[in-house]
Amino acid sequence: MNFTAHGKLLLTGEYAITQSARGIAMPTSFGQHLSVESHQGLEHVLWEALDHENRQWFTAGFDHEGRVLHCSSAAMAEKLQGFLAPVRNSNAWNAPVRVQTKVDFPRLWGLGTSSTLCALLAQWAEIDALTFRKLHGGSGYDLASAQASGAISYALVDDEPEVLSVQLPEVLQSVVFVYRGAKQQTDSSLQLVGRKPFSPAQCQEISQLSKAFLEANTLDELESIIEQHELLIANHLGLERAIEGPFKGIHGQVKSLGGWGGDFAMLTRLEENRQWLEANGFNTIIPFETMAL
Repeated sequence: MNFTAHGKLLLTGEYAITQSARGIAMPTSFGQHLSVESHQGLEHVLWEALDHENRQWFTAGFDHEGRVLHCSSAAMAEKLQGFLAPVRNSNAWNAPVRVQTKVDFPRLWGLGTSSTLCALLAQWAEIDALTFRKLHGGSGYDLASAQASGAISYALVDDEPEVLSVQLPEVLQSVVFVYRGAKQQTDSSLQLVGRKPFSPAQCQEISQLSKAFLEANTLDELESIIEQHELLIANHLGLERAIEGPFKGIHGQVKSLGGWGGDFAMLTRLEENRQWLEANGFNTIIPFETMAL
């Protein structure tokens, strides 16, 4: 059996999406794959994880009760043990198997190694990926994106996920995604917004910006929405906008995606900024049409 789950980028609503604000998420063409085959051995589940260059980066064995028999990383085995809990309650756990996972993007890119894994496990166990929301943490938008066929609008309504399919505006065809060279941990982002929760009025404003983002017709409109969104998040959480920090000096606008300070940023006006990006060491630049599913 073979399964595939998509990576994600949160285009709007970062941080506040955990508190009822509506955000726009985009599944990526980069994802993770899981294969399952029968296994003869001491382990009930023999696990092997490969990176995007087919190098093994983690291996573990579990018995029928889900206990770790051996592993290359105790921390990773413990995390996986938790993720396997819903699978153990399904028919997928009945027979001994060898499981292999493979990501097709560098794991430091922050496109969702954990969320794609949870979505893969959900497919294997034949359960809803959002079953993993409490185990995985966060709002769950990344789990929804992992199984979506296109962009989604996502919000927690009375703490229950509401997922709507949406069409991204054509103007996004001109943007690029620039890797910042650092991975932002989900836990630290959740802790930050936990200390500084958004008000209902702020969540409503961010939801309105998400709606405006989908309706942008011109680059100027898109850049205005990005600027408003960045200012709102920065002023509330006390963070530095990307355009005032690592991207100071570029033309157009830069939008932080997901947890600020790491992973990818969305940049407008590539041609005007190409020399600046090269001079400042931003070498991983992915066009919209390459990144989007």
